[in-house]
Amino acid sequence: MKNGLPEPQTALLNWHQTPDVGAFDLVIAADVMYEEGSTRSLSRLVPELLGPEGEALFADPGRRYEPLFRELMQANEFEFETEETKVEVEGQDRDVTVLVHRIRRG
Repeated sequence: MKNGLPEPQTALLNWHQTPDVGAFDLVIAADVMYEEGSTRSLSRLVPELLGPEGEALFADPGRRYEPLFRELMQANEFEFETEETKVEVEGQDRDVTVLVHRIRRG
């Protein structure tokens, strides 16, 4: 237990296949929208993984296919709240801008 929270349940997934793992209250992913095919598969997978009141938190450093993911999810009636944050990267002289999306069913 860390910060008073239980250890999260995690899973290694193939985004191109719907896993039989059930639905979750929270799905977290980071830097996963780097290929068009994977982004499309991810947009089909997220609705399967989220419970009715669930939400997903996705962090993206401005990958090329992030707008496609947003478009596909919104077409499936998901809502986005997006926060932009700067992240300091060790060994680099500049910060990286990261978009953090909170995604819910509309």
